Amino acid sequence: MSVKQDSLFCTLPVELIYHIFRYLDAQTIVRSIRIVCKRFYTIVNVYDKFNFNFDSIVKSDFHYLCNLILPRNVKSLTLSNSNETPGQIEYFLSRFRIKQFIQLNSLNLFQIDDCQLSIILKDIQKLQLTSLSINSKQDYSDNNTISDDLSSAISLPSLQKLTLNIPSCDISKIVWPIGCTIQHLYIYCRTIDEYCNILYSLPNLRTLVVEGLNIDDNFGIIPNLPNLTAVCQLFSLTFKYCTLDTAMLEFLLSFTPTLEHFHLIRSIDLDVFISYLPQWQTFIETKLLLLNKFNFFLVRHAQLIIIPVDTEQLIAPFRTTFWTEIKQWFVICDYIMSSNILILYSSSFFDPQFEFIFESKQISRSTSTSTINNTIIMDEVQKLRLDLTKMMISATSPQGGLPNKTIFPNLDQLTLCLTDSWPLCSLRALSTLINLSHLTKVSLEFLDSFDYYSESMTNIEA
Repeated sequence: MSVKQDSLFCTLPVELIYHIFRYLDAQTIVRSIRIVCKRFYTIVNVYDKFNFNFDSIVKSDFHYLCNLILPRNVKSLTLSNSNETPGQIEYFLSRFRIKQFIQLNSLNLFQIDDCQLSIILKDIQKLQLTSLSINSKQDYSDNNTISDDLSSAISLPSLQKLTLNIPSCDISKIVWPIGCTIQHLYIYCRTIDEYCNILYSLPNLRTLVVEGLNIDDNFGIIPNLPNLTAVCQLFSLTFKYCTLDTAMLEFLLSFTPTLEHFHLIRSIDLDVFISYLPQWQTFIETKLLLLNKFNFFLVRHAQLIIIPVDTEQLIAPFRTTFWTEIKQWFVICDYIMSSNILILYSSSFFDPQFEFIFESKQISRSTSTSTINNTIIMDEVQKLRLDLTKMMISATSPQGGLPNKTIFPNLDQLTLCLTDSWPLCSLRALSTLINLSHLTKVSLEFLDSFDYYSESMTNIEA
């Protein structure tokens, strides 16, 4: 029966096989499907929509795939010099030039140094890239040509999506092309002048994510630029890891009256934001008439908590008709008692870089009637820290107990803390609490009163 099934699979129409390939990673296609039969070997070799994502790949697998890559068949490429993949980009450039990838639509680069970046940026000038992403904490400040190379790269007429998450890069030196085609931009910029220049220079911009904007770097200077609202039709705006006050927030939003989606991630003081709610409501009703989605994620850390926390009092201002009925913007407040961390965030919205601490001594409140009396499903949490020893003590105590359903269905990274040997039955408890099939990274921290030891296990396969 299995032989017959295998033979039927091998005779599938090539169009259907290509459709299946869309749901498989390149490593599976090349290493597994390619060797099934001669027909599949040929089909894989001519398949021209490969997505090669080399982020967090095992070194031996990376070298194996490099030996088999046909540049003309690659549509998307991700290269990374992260801690898990050191020296990857240097090795790749010793085998290939990016200009060989003539069908490349999307290019993602992580932790790339300035010399390698200059080589690649010059190579992409003849490509038809629609998406370019550069995320790097490398120091580019001594490289005087990076700004020129970036200016040339963003002038590509086909480019629609751009990520420039490079803290060391002075984006004020970047020259944006006239009639820039970019519609989606993620950028690290520090000053208001840089922010306003982006709005003025990108008339086709629809979504904008700004990281690192800091009012302390602006010295109260308001830039004198033309009317930005006339040239910017922004649909979605996100301020991420910025330092803003309420006056600056209103000033920045005054340039974008067409906003329909606005996200605020750890960019304003939690208590200031709560005290500002009446004025914020008025501002939305008078200046942001099209806004239908507003999400935020704010944190108050331990050193700032000097009085007992009343989560119900904190969330009460969000129980008004404006929030719960007119806009239906529901809010959750979590207080993690052991670490004195207070989190205030929109329902179904969570900072993917924030490591949530799960424990039994946690107080949660929500303005959504569907979650007030039930355990909240935290499907937006991607990073979690959990004290396994304490969890099992709580689970087996008469007053304790764990939820009997999955709380974290989409977790990506998990840190388990242990103060003793591995607790009995803890894996069963974990599998109830967490959907383990989505995990890509697990870290173990062994603690006692004398020392600290941490061991990471990456690339855990489901």
